[in-house]
Amino acid sequence: NVSAPKRGQYFSKMKILIILSGLLFIISCSSSKKIENTLTPEERSIYDLVEKLKSNPGDKELATELNTTYYNVLQDNQALSIQNYTDGSLGDRWMKISNEYSKLQGLYESINAVPAAKKAVPKVVDYTSMVNSSRQNAAAEYYNSGIQFLNYNNRTYAKKAVDMFEKSDKAVKGYKNVNVLLAQSRD
Repeated sequence: NVSAPKRGQYFSKMKILIILSGLLFIISCSSSKKIENTLTPEERSIYDLVEKLKSNPGDKELATELNTTYYNVLQDNQALSIQNYTDGSLGDRWMKISNEYSKLQGLYESINAVPAAKKAVPKVVDYTSMVNSSRQNAAAEYYNSGIQFLNYNNRTYAKKAVDMFEKSDKAVKGYKNVNVLLAQSRD
């Protein structure tokens, strides 16, 4: 038997929990929209197949199709390397690679979240280290470019240094002493 004041507190806490859950869902969906907009039809198909397997875990045709599609996507992305990207600075190219690995990591997470999908693709590949490594490479390239610009010791190049240090910090938060150098190049 719960008294009226305690019941009111319970419902207030539940309202807060529901609101926070909704906000978390909206935030997570908006950050994944950037990656979702760059998915190939095969990559989108994997997400669709995982959802279908979630609803119908015993469907062997869906499981086989998921397995085949996943390994086709891996084959297509097998040759991810810096030489494939020729536009932009070296740091920008590393970020493009990181984005490609992030898409593959999203597939990994989606498949691992559904037991039937995980069973259909038993050797799903975790790309966490590849995402982190390519971001580290990007941060290093931006950082080194920023230092070169800062060494020119004039206003025009100081602005370019700020841009490079900001990109470095965005690639890897707090990379080396980037925050100190950002402050220095802004002065």
